[in-house]
Amino acid sequence: MIFDADLGPVSHLVAGFPGATVPTRGLDALRALDESGRIDILDLEFVRKDDAGVVSWVRAADVGAPAFAASASELIDGDDIAAVGATMANDSVAVIVVWEDRTLIDVIATWTGESGSILSEGPIEVADLVDTLDRIEEN
Repeated sequence: MIFDADLGPVSHLVAGFPGATVPTRGLDALRALDESGRIDILDLEFVRKDDAGVVSWVRAADVGAPAFAASASELIDGDDIAAVGATMANDSVAVIVVWEDRTLIDVIATWTGESGSILSEGPIEVADLVDTLDRIEEN
Protein backbone atom coordinates (compact mmCIF):
# COMPACT_ATOMS: atom_id res chain seq x y z
CA MET A 1 0.00 0.00 0.00
CA ILE A 2 1.04 3.57 -0.60
CA PHE A 3 -0.20 6.46 1.51
CA ASP A 4 -0.73 10.05 0.41
CA ALA A 5 -2.57 12.74 2.37
CA ASP A 6 -4.95 13.29 -0.55
CA LEU A 7 -5.59 9.60 -1.06
CA GLY A 8 -6.32 6.68 1.16
CA PRO A 9 -3.97 3.71 1.03
CA VAL A 10 -3.62 2.39 -2.52
CA SER A 11 -3.13 -1.30 -3.19
CA HIS A 12 -3.55 -3.94 -5.85
CA LEU A 13 -4.81 -7.48 -6.14
CA VAL A 14 -4.43 -10.04 -8.91
CA ALA A 15 -6.86 -12.96 -9.07
CA GLY A 16 -6.48 -15.76 -11.62
CA PHE A 17 -9.07 -18.17 -12.99
CA PRO A 18 -8.82 -21.26 -15.19
CA GLY A 19 -10.37 -20.98 -18.63
CA ALA A 20 -11.32 -17.92 -20.62
CA THR A 21 -13.76 -16.02 -18.40
CA VAL A 22 -13.73 -14.19 -15.09
CA PRO A 23 -16.69 -14.98 -12.81
CA THR A 24 -18.66 -11.77 -12.37
CA ARG A 25 -19.99 -12.27 -8.82
CA GLY A 26 -16.67 -11.09 -7.35
CA LEU A 27 -16.62 -8.16 -9.77
CA ASP A 28 -20.16 -7.26 -8.71
CA ALA A 29 -19.07 -7.31 -5.05
CA LEU A 30 -16.11 -5.09 -5.95
CA ARG A 31 -18.45 -2.65 -7.70
CA ALA A 32 -20.69 -2.58 -4.61
CA LEU A 33 -17.69 -1.57 -2.47
CA ASP A 34 -16.87 1.17 -4.96
CA GLU A 35 -20.45 2.43 -5.10
CA SER A 36 -20.68 2.47 -1.29
CA GLY A 37 -17.64 4.77 -1.12
CA ARG A 38 -15.52 2.30 0.87
CA ILE A 39 -13.06 2.00 -2.00
CA ASP A 40 -12.34 3.80 -5.25
CA ILE A 41 -11.41 1.53 -8.14
CA LEU A 42 -8.47 3.21 -9.84
CA ASP A 43 -7.90 0.54 -12.48
CA LEU A 44 -9.35 -2.83 -13.45
CA GLU A 45 -7.49 -4.74 -16.16
CA PHE A 46 -7.73 -8.25 -17.59
CA VAL A 47 -4.96 -10.57 -18.79
CA ARG A 48 -5.17 -13.82 -20.76
CA LYS A 49 -2.56 -16.56 -21.04
CA ASP A 50 -3.34 -18.96 -23.85
CA ASP A 51 -2.52 -22.68 -24.16
CA ALA A 52 0.88 -21.85 -25.70
CA GLY A 53 1.80 -19.54 -22.83
CA VAL A 54 1.34 -16.28 -24.75
CA VAL A 55 0.25 -13.48 -22.41
CA SER A 56 -1.96 -10.67 -23.64
CA TRP A 57 -3.88 -7.75 -22.29
CA VAL A 58 -7.57 -8.28 -23.06
CA ARG A 59 -10.74 -6.22 -22.90
CA ALA A 60 -13.38 -6.85 -20.24
CA ALA A 61 -15.77 -8.15 -22.90
CA ASP A 62 -13.18 -10.74 -23.96
CA VAL A 63 -13.37 -12.41 -20.52
CA GLY A 64 -17.14 -12.24 -20.06
CA ALA A 65 -17.24 -9.00 -18.07
CA PRO A 66 -18.37 -6.31 -20.55
CA ALA A 67 -20.03 -4.25 -17.79
CA PHE A 68 -16.55 -3.50 -16.39
CA ALA A 69 -15.01 -2.06 -19.57
CA ALA A 70 -15.18 1.51 -18.24
CA SER A 71 -13.13 0.57 -15.16
CA ALA A 72 -9.92 0.23 -17.18
CA SER A 73 -7.70 3.30 -16.85
CA GLU A 74 -4.38 1.77 -17.95
CA LEU A 75 -2.45 2.52 -14.77
CA ILE A 76 -1.14 -0.99 -15.32
CA ASP A 77 1.61 -1.10 -17.95
CA GLY A 78 3.21 -3.75 -20.14
CA ASP A 79 5.80 -4.67 -17.50
CA ASP A 80 3.00 -5.27 -14.99
CA ILE A 81 1.17 -7.47 -17.50
CA ALA A 82 4.33 -9.48 -18.13
CA ALA A 83 4.89 -9.94 -14.38
CA VAL A 84 1.31 -11.13 -13.89
CA GLY A 85 1.60 -13.41 -16.91
CA ALA A 86 4.66 -15.08 -15.40
CA THR A 87 2.56 -16.19 -12.43
CA MET A 88 -0.39 -17.45 -14.46
CA ALA A 89 -1.10 -20.98 -15.63
CA ASN A 90 -1.60 -21.60 -19.33
CA ASP A 91 -5.23 -21.35 -20.49
CA SER A 92 -6.26 -18.90 -17.78
CA VAL A 93 -7.32 -15.32 -17.20
CA ALA A 94 -6.56 -12.83 -14.47
CA VAL A 95 -8.10 -9.63 -13.22
CA ILE A 96 -5.88 -6.90 -11.84
CA VAL A 97 -7.51 -4.42 -9.47
CA VAL A 98 -5.87 -1.22 -8.26
CA TRP A 99 -7.92 0.55 -5.61
CA GLU A 100 -7.85 3.30 -3.05
CA ASP A 101 -9.07 2.31 0.40
CA ARG A 102 -11.34 5.17 1.49
CA THR A 103 -12.54 3.69 4.80
CA LEU A 104 -10.32 5.88 6.98
CA ILE A 105 -10.31 9.06 4.86
CA ASP A 106 -12.56 10.92 7.34
CA VAL A 107 -10.45 9.76 10.31
CA ILE A 108 -7.23 10.85 8.60
CA ALA A 109 -8.72 14.22 7.65
CA THR A 110 -9.86 14.74 11.24
CA TRP A 111 -6.49 13.85 12.72
CA THR A 112 -4.53 15.98 10.27
CA GLY A 113 -7.01 18.83 10.85
CA GLU A 114 -6.23 18.55 14.57
CA SER A 115 -2.51 19.16 13.92
CA GLY A 116 -1.78 15.45 13.63
CA SER A 117 0.30 13.82 10.96
CA ILE A 118 0.48 10.30 9.62
CA LEU A 119 3.84 8.97 10.82
CA SER A 120 3.72 5.53 9.29
CA GLU A 121 1.54 3.47 7.03
CA GLY A 122 2.02 0.29 5.12
CA PRO A 123 0.96 -3.23 4.41
CA ILE A 124 1.18 -6.11 6.81
CA GLU A 125 2.12 -9.32 5.06
CA VAL A 126 -0.62 -11.88 5.63
CA ALA A 127 1.93 -14.66 6.19
CA ASP A 128 3.62 -12.58 8.92
CA LEU A 129 0.26 -11.92 10.57
CA VAL A 130 -0.67 -15.62 10.50
CA ASP A 131 2.75 -16.57 11.96
CA THR A 132 2.32 -14.07 14.78
CA LEU A 133 -1.21 -15.24 15.53
CA ASP A 134 0.00 -18.86 15.57
CA ARG A 135 2.75 -17.96 18.05
CA ILE A 136 0.26 -16.12 20.27
CA GLU A 137 -2.10 -19.09 20.17
CA GLU A 138 0.72 -21.48 21.12
CA ASN A 139 1.58 -19.39 24.20
